[in-house]
Amino acid sequence: MYKALLFAAASTLSLAACTSVPMASVSDSTPTAASVAGERFCWKRNLAQSGEKLYCNWSDRGRACERSDSTAIEVARYTEPVAAGRCEDGNYLVRVQPR
Repeated sequence: MYKALLFAAASTLSLAACTSVPMASVSDSTPTAASVAGERFCWKRNLAQSGEKLYCNWSDRGRACERSDSTAIEVARYTEPVAAGRCEDGNYLVRVQPR
């Protein structure tokens, strides 16, 4: 009985942890109040640096979860990439802001 109760509690906690993963909004194409002009988002798995450029499928917040071609931005003009949530399809996002 005690083991069954512990198992039920552990299952509930693990489900609660999964539901708290941040997800990127794909339903609203307008920037949120917290968005900064010039912010760029991309899939973390596509991020690559070559010399002074960061290559990724850069886009604005509203289209961050859509597939797009890779483009380059200058490293010196943007902040370091930081975690920015996750798309509904499972792709993690990163965000950069203009300096």
